[in-house]
Amino acid sequence: MKNNKFKIFILALAFVIAVIMLCELFPYKQFMKFYSKKEEFERLSEEYLNMKQNFDVVDSLVKKKMFFKNKVEKTDIPAEIFPEEIIFDLSLYAEESKIEVSKIAFSESVPVSLDNQSADEFIEEKTEECAVKVGVRIEFTGHCDSLLKFIDSIINNNKNVSITDINLLSWTGDRLYGTMNLNFYAVSMELR
Repeated sequence: MKNNKFKIFILALAFVIAVIMLCELFPYKQFMKFYSKKEEFERLSEEYLNMKQNFDVVDSLVKKKMFFKNKVEKTDIPAEIFPEEIIFDLSLYAEESKIEVSKIAFSESVPVSLDNQSADEFIEEKTEECAVKVGVRIEFTGHCDSLLKFIDSIINNNKNVSITDINLLSWTGDRLYGTMNLNFYAVSMELR
């Protein structure tokens, strides 16, 4: 029995010595350093992937902005509204259709909301890149056929104008006297 206890003692002692030698040959601190470096590498890899995704999103947004900017430029909508050009165009259309324009009045330039925002909310958030409109009120005198030609000239030659209303103030025989309200639009887009 003593022999068995001695053998178990020797085996246990050999096992303890083997564990101690194994710990000395395979240092625990170096293993922990390697493990912490591995965790840091994984964290940095994840951050890099997130950063790459952010760059991809920015690139796609820039491409979309360029696409829509080109689309707006192809519509021939001007970037600014010049009253002199409006007066010149209206005079030309009036001359072609034999309408007498006696007065042209302009309103202030106003930003145009493209969604269901209220006008006050939209004006507060206005940026350099937006659509604007200028209201124009003209007084005219002419014949009914001339008025129709005048309206057709405005509609056919200007993609950036809308006729909001026409008021006939008097109509004697074939002569008309009235007012017309128009909106002229421009889209200013500045790429940064």
